[in-house]
Amino acid sequence: MEETVEIPVALLSRMAEASEAMREFEEELEDYLISQDTGLLSRLERARQQHRGGVLRPFAEISGAE
Repeated sequence: MEETVEIPVALLSRMAEASEAMREFEEELEDYLISQDTGLLSRLERARQQHRGGVLRPFAEISGAE
């Protein structure tokens, strides 16, 4: 048995705007949390330097996903 629910366009638009705002918030929060993790930042910088120096390793080796 199918039922149809009508949603006003204005409400649907507000929901879409709220969804976009939440997505942006999540991205900003993630960036902030990463910026506060000094251990992660050190590992990323070390990896960047190694990559620039030509040191490459398989992703499975560094991710532990073997």
